[in-house]
Parts: sequence; C-alpha cells; structure tokens
Amino acid sequence: MEWERRLEFLSGLIRRLEKKVGQEDFLIRYFDGILALLKKAHGDSGKVAEAMEAVLRYELWHHGTLRRLAQTPDLQGRYLIPLGVEMRTALLSLTQRLKNVSVFGSPEKAVLSLLLAHCHYQLGNTQAVISALEEAVANGASDPIVFFALGFNRHKLALTHYARWEALSKRLVVLDREGFETQMRRAIDDFKKGLSVTGTEPGDAQLYMWIGLIYELLGEREEAAAAYEKARELNPSAFAEEVEGHLQLLRTSHERSEKPPPPALPRPLVPESEVASSFPAITDAELERLRKTISEVSTLTDFLKRIESGGSGPGN
Repeated sequence: MEWERRLEFLSGLIRRLEKKVGQEDFLIRYFDGILALLKKAHGDSGKVAEAMEAVLRYELWHHGTLRRLAQTPDLQGRYLIPLGVEMRTALLSLTQRLKNVSVFGSPEKAVLSLLLAHCHYQLGNTQAVISALEEAVANGASDPIVFFALGFNRHKLALTHYARWEALSKRLVVLDREGFETQMRRAIDDFKKGLSVTGTEPGDAQLYMWIGLIYELLGEREEAAAAYEKARELNPSAFAEEVEGHLQLLRTSHERSEKPPPPALPRPLVPESEVASSFPAITDAELERLRKTISEVSTLTDFLKRIESGGSGPGN
C-alpha cells in the first residue's frame, strides 16, 4: 500500500508540472514513461522513487521560477545570472545523487538512466545523454519517446561536433564526414525503432518527419521524399503544408543539380497543449534566451523574495 501511495504521489507531481508546461509537452510524456517503468519495479525501490521525486521537484521549481522571471523583465538583467548558477548547481547535485543510487533490477536501472539523461540534457552534455539513454534501452526502456530522444540527441551531436553552420554563406559545412554520417544514420535507426509495429499510427508521422529531415541532411533526396510523404499520409492535417515545403526544396535542388540546403526542423514531437492552464506556458525559446544571458555570479535570495516564490531552491 505504501508503494502505491508513493507512485500516486509521483503522478501528482507530474500533473502539477503538466499545468506549467501543457498536457502534451515532451517533458510530460517523458516523465509519464519513466513512471510507467517504475511501476514495474519492486515495492522496495524507495531510493529510486526518492530520486525521481527530487528531479520532478527541480523541474517544478525550474519552470515556475523562469516563468516568473520572464514575466518580470525589469529583474532579468540582475537575476538571470544567479538563477542560472543555482540551476546548474542543482542539476549537478541531482546528477551525482542519481549516480550514487545502487539498484539491481532492470526497471530501476532504466528509470535512473532516463532521469540521468534528463539532467545531462539540461546541462548540455549531449554525449552523456546518449550514453544514459542507451543504458535505459539496454535495461528495457522501449517507449517511443525514448527512441525519439536518442535520435534527436544523435542528430544534435552530429551538427555540433562534426559540422558547423556558416551564417554568411547560409550553408552547413561538414567537418568530419564519417563522424557526421555515422551519427545521422544512427539517428535514423533510433527514429525507426520508435515507430509502432505497423508504422501506420498517426503518432508515427512526427518520427517520419525527422527521418525525412536526416535523409535530407545527408543529401539522399529519394529517401527523404519517401519519409516526408509517409508523414503526410499518416497525418495530413498536421503535416501537409510542412511536407510540401520540404518536397519543393528537394525538387528545386534536384532540377539545379545542387545539394539541397539544410532543411528546417520539424515541429516538436508533440504539439503545444491546448489544455487551459492558470499560467501561460513559457516557450523553449524564451527559456533558452534567459539561460544565454547568464554571465556572472551572485545570489538568488533577494530575487526569490521579490517574486514571492516562498522558497529558495528546488527543494521547496
């Protein structure tokens, strides 16, 4: 009974987070998948449940505080810096805590790996994210959201480690062709593993969009076009216009015997929530803008008092 209550409590924390980011946000689907894995664990997995609670409490604090800061522009210049420092400190502490938890069962190992992948992603450690996700898959994590996360991060690694974007010429320059193609083809494999058994479910459309994107980045027009067409077939209302844009670029570059320009990224894996919330969801772009302005160290205490958050860190 105690274990069921603990699982119910974790579900309640996810639902609180849902009110801040939206019901269909990637983050919610990711944590719901982790909770589903934890339910397969033994009832004595208290340390794992406590670790998940700590990560969820951090996310509640993280989103709540950034939203309040975004809504208070006059405080941003002064408090962006200490906020970023405190967030990074909290994430490093969570990462170490997750690494220190000893477990033996596969579900518990998968849960810890997925939580660790989330923390590494927030810290910008792409290779560590991939390693943690691979470990989760090796221990039974099979939710499509996990394979999407793997494919996305491999794609990110290829673009940041093996290529660079030249703003002046507006083109992608591959610095290491072998490394670039290896990561991109692994990303395609991951996205394909996330497809349903039939590969014809409406939710598969977004994965096909990303498969098409990778093929387009590799300059493989026919494969890209086939994947885009599949996405449009499965979800025409969501992707018809977007697919047509990609296909037009492919046709134009083919007619000119040119390599197609880097394609625009598909929309997020899941659409923005239409569920009403008492707070407007802060966008990823806004969060990133806030993070990038961090450049010096100070304290967050006065800021937290001003916005009446009622706490001084993610534990509150």
